[in-house]
Amino acid sequence: STMLLNMRNPEKFQFVSTVEGVVQSSADLRIFRREISSRGSAFLAGIRETLDNDAFRDDETNRTRGPLKAGVTVYYHEEPRQSLSRRRPTKTRRNLRRIAD
Repeated sequence: STMLLNMRNPEKFQFVSTVEGVVQSSADLRIFRREISSRGSAFLAGIRETLDNDAFRDDETNRTRGPLKAGVTVYYHEEPRQSLSRRRPTKTRRNLRRIAD
């Protein structure tokens, strides 16, 4: 929906990006979670500094239009191991109902 919004209203551009991969062990996953937490916190702190910057507040157009709310969210997700494994091919379905000629 965000990409569609960007095509219809390029002046109201929004950003969506995803990075996915596989973590091999639960020990590695714990390290990865800590890394995400640390980097995510640092990233959001930088965004907070940008939003608190006086350059965004003193623009005359902002005073006439009123404040606009903007926000950034970091979303982390995991999938269970079984969904990462290869799916076994399903057997060919057999039609048990025969049509008489």
